[in-house]
Amino acid sequence: MSTLKDRRIILKYILILFICWPLLGFSQSDEPKSWAVNGYVKDLRTFYLNNLDTISIDNLLHHRFNFKWFINEHFTFKTDVRNRIFYGDLVERTPGYADLIDDINNDVLDLSWVLLDRNSVVIHSMIDRLYLDYVNNNLEVRLGRQRINWGINLIWNPNDIFNSYSFFDFDYEERPGSDALRVTYYTGASSSVEFAVKAFEEVEDLVAAGLWKTNKWTYDFQVLGGVAQKDIVLGGGWAGNIKNAGFKGEFSTFTPYDNTDTTNTDIVFAGTMSIDYSLRKGTFMSGGMLFNSNGANSLFSGLPEINLATGLQGIAISAKNLYPYKWTLFGQISHPLGAAANAGVALIYSPGEDHAFFINPTVSYSIRENWDLDLVGQMMALKLPGQGYQLPLGAAFLRVKWSY
Repeated sequence: MSTLKDRRIILKYILILFICWPLLGFSQSDEPKSWAVNGYVKDLRTFYLNNLDTISIDNLLHHRFNFKWFINEHFTFKTDVRNRIFYGDLVERTPGYADLIDDINNDVLDLSWVLLDRNSVVIHSMIDRLYLDYVNNNLEVRLGRQRINWGINLIWNPNDIFNSYSFFDFDYEERPGSDALRVTYYTGASSSVEFAVKAFEEVEDLVAAGLWKTNKWTYDFQVLGGVAQKDIVLGGGWAGNIKNAGFKGEFSTFTPYDNTDTTNTDIVFAGTMSIDYSLRKGTFMSGGMLFNSNGANSLFSGLPEINLATGLQGIAISAKNLYPYKWTLFGQISHPLGAAANAGVALIYSPGEDHAFFINPTVSYSIRENWDLDLVGQMMALKLPGQGYQLPLGAAFLRVKWSY
C-alpha cells in the first residue's frame, strides 16, 4: 500500500501532466517526429434521479494522455493514461467509492492508483494502454495492455470475449483493454489468422482463442474458437449489405468443461444481428436484436441490482452475459441539425415480464474546432405487477470536451 508521501509525489506528477502535455501537443516543428501525443480534457456533470424522489449529483474531471513512440520501422510503443477527479454527492454518500472505481476496467496487472480519497473527492489514475507492437510484412505481434476487438455489431458483441464493454458507458470511448499477447498474420487484403491469450493468475481465468477472417460473396466472415475462463467458446460473425442497408451479426456458444464446478453447468448461447441504413441528408437508422439464453424474463428474478453510484454502467458485462434479459430489441435514429449539431435517440426493449424500456436521447454540438458539447439522457422503465410502469433510475449527463 502506498504511503501518503508516495501519493503526493504521484499526484504532483499527474497534475504536471494535466498542465504540460496539452501544451506540448501544440508545439510546432518542421522536423519529423518519432513520437505522437494527443488526448483530451472532459468535464462531465451527472444528475441521477432515483425512484423519482431523490437527485444525486456526480462530477467528473477527466484528462486522457495518449503517447506513441515509433521506435523504428518494426517496433512501436504505446501508452495511454486516464487521470480522473470524482467529486460530489455520490462520492460522499457511497461507502467504498474509491475502491469501486479502482476495480473497474483493471486487469491482471494493477496499473491504477487512488491518489486521493477524502470526504467527497476521489482522484484516480490508470494506465489502460501499455504495449509494444512489432510489425514485419504480414506479421504483427502485440504484447501488453491492449484492446482486442473481435466484435462486429454496433451494440452487443458475443465475439468480444477478451474485453467486453457496456453500451451504457458512453463516456469511455476507448473501451477497456486486456493484458494480453496477440499475434496476427494477414493472408490477404481482407483476410487474416489471429491468436490471442490473456494474462491470468489462475487456470480457471484463462482466456485464449484463435480467429479466422475472410471475405466471400462481398461479405466479411469470421470464425473463432478457444477457451474463455471455464468455458469452451465457439463463435462466428458476418458483415455485409442487403442492397443499401448494412447487415451484421455474430454469435458465440459457451460450453462448460469443468464437470466439478456445479455453479457453471449450462451451455449458454448469445447471438445478435442488426440492420443499419443511412439516408442522403445524413439521417442514420439502425435496429437489431439480442438473444441471451442465460438471461431472465424479469429484473426481479435474481438479476443484479442497479447500483446508483455507477448507474446502468455498473451492470456486469461479459460476452456470455451482454444484457440481463433473455430477449432484447434495439432501435436507434440520429439526424444532423445543421453543420455543427446532431440529435438522436436509442431505445432498448426487453419483452419479458417487466416489459423493460431503456431510453437514451442524445444531443451533440461542436462549439468550435476541438471543442464539443454533449447532452445525454439514460432512463430505464419497468412495468411492475399492479403498479404500471415505474422509473427506478434516470440520469442526465452534460459533458464538455476539449481535444488536443
